[in-house]
Amino acid sequence: MKMVRFLSTSFTLIILFSCKSSIKQQTDDIYSRHLQRHIALTIISTPMPDKKEDMNLLLFNNPEILESIRAKKIIDSLYKLKLIQPIALVAFAGKREDYGLEEAATPAAKQYKKFNEFVIGELYPFIKKKVVVRKFNSVAICGFGESAISAFDIAWNNDEKIQKAGMFLALPFVDDTTTIETITSLRKRPNLKLWITDNGNYDSSIIKLYSLIAVKNKTTEAVLINAPATSNNLQAYNFAEFLLWAFAR
Repeated sequence: MKMVRFLSTSFTLIILFSCKSSIKQQTDDIYSRHLQRHIALTIISTPMPDKKEDMNLLLFNNPEILESIRAKKIIDSLYKLKLIQPIALVAFAGKREDYGLEEAATPAAKQYKKFNEFVIGELYPFIKKKVVVRKFNSVAICGFGESAISAFDIAWNNDEKIQKAGMFLALPFVDDTTTIETITSLRKRPNLKLWITDNGNYDSSIIKLYSLIAVKNKTTEAVLINAPATSNNLQAYNFAEFLLWAFAR
């Protein structure tokens, strides 16, 4: 496990790099029997590689922030610069009550479990059919704010399908006692690669979360990013760096 200071020397060039886009963005929806509702989807994808199995998948909670972090432009620029592999980003909208740890000893844990079952049992097979691949080269999941813990939970319990998780954390949510206690009690030891961002504060609850994961996770590849809190493009910077870490060529 390692702790690093956030640095970015290429982000401005990435954002300014522009020419005709080859990136596609489309909307769709899926009905979840687990959640008993329709879920809106936004799909951003690079061109399909010659070998379909070279396509990668990023499950992205929080579709409402795609525009503000300039997700399509960043993916387009990184792909054109040949810095990332082919990728399909699928953003799906959860609700606040969906986010949490399914092993928590609370009534809400049943809803968290339903959300996990939706992502793995319904959304993931739907995406494979939509993208027309039998198996992705790699699968990552990320969440921002409250959905970060949910992204962690889904990856932690399904590491046979998901190899990497990005947690762009909101401090008040992470500081919740139930969250820390539940992670402390987790018995599973998955093999995940983790990206954790604390927005520049190195808050004590983030450090505690990072330390807990360090003990329980089998892999040694986990990064705690201390991002510059004064940046006006903080989330966009973080997202670009995350893509470079998760899907580098």
